Amino acid sequence: MNDILARVYTGKFLIYFLIVFAAAGILPVRSSRAGAETGDIRFEQLSIDEGLSQSIVTCITQDKYGFMWFGTEDGLNKYDGYEFTVVRHDPDNDKSMIYNHIISLCADKEGYIWIGTFLGGLDRLDPSTGDFFHFSNDPEDSATLSNNMVRVIYEDSHGNMWIGTDNGLNLLNRDAGDFKRYYHDPGDKYSLSSNRINAICGGKEQTIWVGTEGGLDRFDLERETFKRFEAGPPGSGKLSSNSISAILRDSSGNIWVGTDGGGLNLFNREKENFRWFMADRDDPLSISSNSIKDIFEDRTGSLWIGTDGGGLEMLDREKMHFKHYVNDPDDPTSLSYDEIYAIFEDSTGVVWLGTYGGGINKFDTK
Repeated sequence: MNDILARVYTGKFLIYFLIVFAAAGILPVRSSRAGAETGDIRFEQLSIDEGLSQSIVTCITQDKYGFMWFGTEDGLNKYDGYEFTVVRHDPDNDKSMIYNHIISLCADKEGYIWIGTFLGGLDRLDPSTGDFFHFSNDPEDSATLSNNMVRVIYEDSHGNMWIGTDNGLNLLNRDAGDFKRYYHDPGDKYSLSSNRINAICGGKEQTIWVGTEGGLDRFDLERETFKRFEAGPPGSGKLSSNSISAILRDSSGNIWVGTDGGGLNLFNREKENFRWFMADRDDPLSISSNSIKDIFEDRTGSLWIGTDGGGLEMLDREKMHFKHYVNDPDDPTSLSYDEIYAIFEDSTGVVWLGTYGGGINKFDTK
């Protein structure tokens, strides 16, 4: 627990120093309100006034029945389009949710909802019964979940469930209910770059991409080897930062990588190098923040980027310019909050945004 708190406070101090350096002109950042758009998208807001359990919304998914699910730091929220049903841990029911602080969600092809919690492990919810099945770490059993801090859950094209934790990557054997673990090994350059896993996405053929605190890894599923991509100086073609916070493989096969402090990166598949997109206070068309929380492509091909403090970004693919959407206190149809932690498009084309303090925002791409 002390190690986790140390990482949290270290992150807060890092953000503080980044702000100080930016003010001194050492880092290229600018006001997130410069050039912000307010009229072309009208955001509808859902908050605790509408029944949401908490205003911090960290993750979003939709089940096969069309219901929306929102993870918060105080419970799981099911939304039917009219009202919320809040699900919390019940100490008198061993089939209830294991922990109320949720940091990741995934609806799989079989209809289950997978819930990753902050220190409580992994839950699988059967929406038809309302029962939860728990997966947690047992220090005496190497076939259990490697760590109870579950930051990311991903189902690959073969139906495999990948679980990223604060201490290793896990592959679930659905039949046996046990896990195969993958760790960083300082003596093996083909191992994970770091044991803290923040993001996972599918790659070409038999590969997945894994974002860690030590860089970006491309995992060959057949050979079970990791190829590392690490940060380097400007002009090196390497990543802008080793702290990977989000990964997206878009409809054209491009790999987009969000970082915590290094902006957005685009991977060149032929040259295997990276193009950087970073905040520039002198360029109103640059990205608004170097801290990226989520990346999402909607059905029209638009690329949306959620930032930590810079609001919502939309990338113009032709010009490679960014359009900014931020909170305007005088406009109730603007974003409710500028910290966007989760982006999800539902089956009808509505894009949902989870904010870190402003509840839920949504807009219709049509």
